[in-house]
Amino acid sequence: MEAGYIHYQTRPMKTSVPDSSEEHLEQSLSLSMTATLDASGNLLVGSSRQFVGFDTDMDMHIVDQIWERTQEFFPALREFSVQNLTRESKVKVGLRPYMPDGRPMIGPIPTMQNVFVATGHEGAGLTLALATAEMVTWC
Repeated sequence: MEAGYIHYQTRPMKTSVPDSSEEHLEQSLSLSMTATLDASGNLLVGSSRQFVGFDTDMDMHIVDQIWERTQEFFPALREFSVQNLTRESKVKVGLRPYMPDGRPMIGPIPTMQNVFVATGHEGAGLTLALATAEMVTWC
């Protein structure tokens, strides 16, 4: 994981949406280089953050940018075409739950004994897992 992932910066996508529009802000894209092997030994690379509601359609523009970034870290992969990879491999798209104020929601559910909520980490769940666990123990 790249340093500063939790304090990421956004960069606008190449789009015709005017910079000052609210829609443009929601379309801001940030990329970070992560790489890991899954249980089957497949290389998983990514990732991106883009606020598009519940849309889980694959955006080839984002896949291209992730692949370009991956090749910076793994030059040997430059011989592989992203088009062939997307045709022969799976591209996974997921949702990153977040709260409107950008802070996770952590705490007890008042009407249920010993039931807690810890959500809204927006992609930083693993990074913040220990701090979240500690906060839950304070409840």
